[in-house]
Amino acid sequence: MGTRVITLTLTLTLAATGIGGPGTSAAAESCPSGHVALTFDDGPVPAGTGAVLDALRVRGVQATFFVVGSRVAAYPGWVVRAAAEGHAIGNHTWNHEQLTRLSDAAIVSTLQRTNDQLAFTGIRRPTLVRPPYGAHSGRVDAVIRSQGWIPLLWSVDPQDWRGGSPPAIASYVLGRLHPGAVILLHDGIRRSGITAEALPAIIDGARARGFCFGVLDDRGSVVPPVRGPAQNVSALAGPDRFATAVAVSRAGWPTGAGAALLVSGERFPDALSAATLAGTVRGPLLLTPERGLEPAVAAELSRLRPAVVYVIGPLSDAVEVGVQGLGIGTVRLRAQDRYATSTLLAESATALGAETSTVLVASGTDFADALTASAVAAATRHPILLTDPREDGVRLAAAVARLGARRTIVVGG
Repeated sequence: MGTRVITLTLTLTLAATGIGGPGTSAAAESCPSGHVALTFDDGPVPAGTGAVLDALRVRGVQATFFVVGSRVAAYPGWVVRAAAEGHAIGNHTWNHEQLTRLSDAAIVSTLQRTNDQLAFTGIRRPTLVRPPYGAHSGRVDAVIRSQGWIPLLWSVDPQDWRGGSPPAIASYVLGRLHPGAVILLHDGIRRSGITAEALPAIIDGARARGFCFGVLDDRGSVVPPVRGPAQNVSALAGPDRFATAVAVSRAGWPTGAGAALLVSGERFPDALSAATLAGTVRGPLLLTPERGLEPAVAAELSRLRPAVVYVIGPLSDAVEVGVQGLGIGTVRLRAQDRYATSTLLAESATALGAETSTVLVASGTDFADALTASAVAAATRHPILLTDPREDGVRLAAAVARLGARRTIVVGG
């Protein structure tokens, strides 16, 4: 039952956030002047993104959000909400870097890291890239296109980041509308609340002029938004839990991975505890029987060609030998019980760059709360620790202290 729930949840999440596929277009909306697109840069941040999303929802408008990867990691819920409400998602680099100052490799790295973070958050990897500050060149554009991505700027810029009242921002936009206009606004700056206040006038004024609002498709064209359930739904499933994990790996890491994780497919705790490590190394989590390496998993590891596979928990030596037989290095992470293993995994993730200012704690005796927490752990790279409700908490307190956490979030009862 647990495997079926996990598979259904992932399938529905990917369907809901698969912006750009065919669906039911906005019907019965008269657009004599054509479509224009609202786009928002620099989020997500709670105050700005929340205010913008609220304003768009009130007037039934979909937009395109170009997100900063580090902010997606910090505030994943906001980009999930944006996608769930029908907005398209684009890439705005990991840390708002000026791409003209980066090497070719660094350009690819910051954009790929952002796409990976979006994938870990349950969002389809976007193809559209908006260079911060609009700073681009022939070299930058060529590097972006070499990865199958499309650089995209804008055609209307009221410079809401610089100043201006809501009426002034709206007036500037409305005075420059044209069919296919791409309007640049911001949801991730200190003035984003003012931008949100300008949206009702922008939307109502554009509609009064015969324009409708669309989103940007995968080619950067302004198209009508999709209304209702998406029709482009793909199931990630296999005949058993092992094959399902392989299907998810293929979808999430189509070109390979630098690292992968192997856990038991016969009991849940280690797989849930491993979420932070998976998010930190940006690699898939595969399931295998404890007695030996599942053939389908071996084939997937051969396809992924990771530099290292983390062999976690009570998997037999035969599993590790099977991985090594593929010419792949292994790291063994195993302790005396599920609680000690969760601590070991948290410490290992910390050594590789996990964010330990916050630690998530969930019961290790029932999977539900830890399952919920594991999605957050993977997206934020916050360690997740399993606790035994029968113990006095001394072991848990010691683990939290070793991680140096300043905040502990207890998930569930």
